[in-house]
Amino acid sequence: MRYKNFVIVPLITFFLFFVVYKVSATVQLPRISTACELKIGTLFAFNDGFSLLKTCPAGSQRVVLIGDKGDKGDKGDPGSVDPTVLATLNSQLTDLQTRINNLEHLLPTPTPTPGPVTMTITSDDTWRYSESLMAEWDTVTFDDTNWLTSASPLPPSGCTTPPNPSYTGPMWSQNITANSVYFRKTFILNTPTTGSVKASINVGGDVYINGHQVLSGISSAPQTIDVGSYLLTGTNVIAIHASSIGQCSWVQLELTLH
Repeated sequence: MRYKNFVIVPLITFFLFFVVYKVSATVQLPRISTACELKIGTLFAFNDGFSLLKTCPAGSQRVVLIGDKGDKGDKGDPGSVDPTVLATLNSQLTDLQTRINNLEHLLPTPTPTPGPVTMTITSDDTWRYSESLMAEWDTVTFDDTNWLTSASPLPPSGCTTPPNPSYTGPMWSQNITANSVYFRKTFILNTPTTGSVKASINVGGDVYINGHQVLSGISSAPQTIDVGSYLLTGTNVIAIHASSIGQCSWVQLELTLH
């Protein structure tokens, strides 16, 4: 009896394996195997055909893999796509990309935000000057058409002493022996802005913005002051009184507007 069991059991087992094999070949059942997965997600599959009987090492877990590529460590069979369907999808994606590109051309080009604009007015040969004090000479409405033009960047004949220190171009009156000289220059602002004046006069003087005295007692050492509160929309004027006593006295000024 024991002998018969020893022979019959293997035969039955073989027969069952044979039936399963035939059935799976007929209906194309997916291939089932197992593998060991580490905590970092890496799979290690068994390629000797006995994965169901293997034990995973410590630090890993057993996972079931279904599909033809299961024994290679992939999680299942990715399957297949009908070529006709794939071609249709590719065509639709191409058409969608074309539509997106056409819409991008219709979008308005963004206008960059302009940065701050700086305007600088310096002492040069474009200022008007007079050796006579006149009423309202430092205001916007004053008419300086008949005034003379300043000398710059070279001093008038007979003067060779350059400004010291020098931070911008100097200017002089044409007459180096005048007791006092009154300079003025107009400029236009579209909107009120901020600004500062830096000035030096080797023999002393004052600076005015639109009739307001902003610096007084200026010497050869530069002085700086904020003048934003005195600026106007439209025409502005900056004026300088230089207490000249001859000897080639000079004026340096720099008005910076933001």
